[in-house]
Amino acid sequence: LAHGPTAERSSFLEPQITDKAVVNLALKRAIARFARTLVGTDRSIIIDSGSTAQLFAETLRDADPLAVMTTGLNIVDALRGATQHSIMLPGGVLRHESRSLSGRMVESTLANMHFDALYLGADAIDPVSGLSTFNEEEAHQNTAMITVSRRIVVLADSTKFRAPGLHRFCEIERIHTIVTDTGLGDDVVEAIEARGVVVHRVDPIEEKKK
Repeated sequence: LAHGPTAERSSFLEPQITDKAVVNLALKRAIARFARTLVGTDRSIIIDSGSTAQLFAETLRDADPLAVMTTGLNIVDALRGATQHSIMLPGGVLRHESRSLSGRMVESTLANMHFDALYLGADAIDPVSGLSTFNEEEAHQNTAMITVSRRIVVLADSTKFRAPGLHRFCEIERIHTIVTDTGLGDDVVEAIEARGVVVHRVDPIEEKKK
């Protein structure tokens, strides 16, 4: 493992989507399955392009019809064949490392729209600083998605609760719900809930028993 300045520099580097997909997979699957129960009466949603969001999208393949906006090609793949849903992609430039669209066209597409909920990931979550990410363009489009969504649901395993990344895009108070795993400590949960956010901690072991 890297230590010192090398490790510090690596903390600001964006992982490939294929690398993210295999890290903490059991935790992410449990989070995704629980998040499915939160959809409720939502009819229009935005799904982020992250690896946990992809697993969440897979749980929606047999859900009631939804209008789904996403910037993630991986989300489109996850919902391929689920013809009851209306899948929308904004314009934009392809970011190969994350298999997602980005740029001003994403923001302009979203500007005049409104969604019931945004299901969002984050590279880093801090109880004080809020959500942050590695990539500046991603931070801008995440802000645009948050602006047009009535409810914000963050899907993040407990390893994402760490020092803030380079680009902050959302205050904790703007979030309605966080779905994470039982690895997140009580002190962090209490600090977040004190700011009015509902935190659900799911146990991947319990999920495996079902």
